[in-house]
Amino acid sequence: MKKLIWSPMLAACILTACTQPSTEMPDGAASPEAFVRTLFSDDQVLVERGVDPSGVYSARTAALFAENDRLHEGYAGYPDADPICDCQDSDDLAVTRATTQIVDADRARVEVVLNNGQSHTFVLIREDGNWRVDDVEGLSGGPLVAGLKASNAEARLSSTGG
Repeated sequence: MKKLIWSPMLAACILTACTQPSTEMPDGAASPEAFVRTLFSDDQVLVERGVDPSGVYSARTAALFAENDRLHEGYAGYPDADPICDCQDSDDLAVTRATTQIVDADRARVEVVLNNGQSHTFVLIREDGNWRVDDVEGLSGGPLVAGLKASNAEARLSSTGG
């Protein structure tokens, strides 16, 4: 049987790896409110366009984002702000109040009030045991999914010359 030899260097490497800041997506298995609050936490990188949304958005909404990106061929499509906070700069945003409505075992709505006075409702669904954002209501441009669908339809129409 081989003996594992612990050296100060190995111990330092392990400690360093364990204490690095997290860049993982929110814990989708948490409660709906905890999941949404994580989107606004200081140590959580907010989802921005171009970042793989698989850890935050539902499959349906992620597909709409992908189609929007494809139709706009690399140019900014919809929305023109971060859809999580409906803003350009989210550095100081925090949830001051959250109210959760459980619709059923796989659907919930979490209304949040932010410290800047904005109010949004996150429509969540559970996919593969994890909560995901399926829609965001209360954005300045209207609901996220409706905006994505309209933007995609307009882009398809303009690409066909209609």
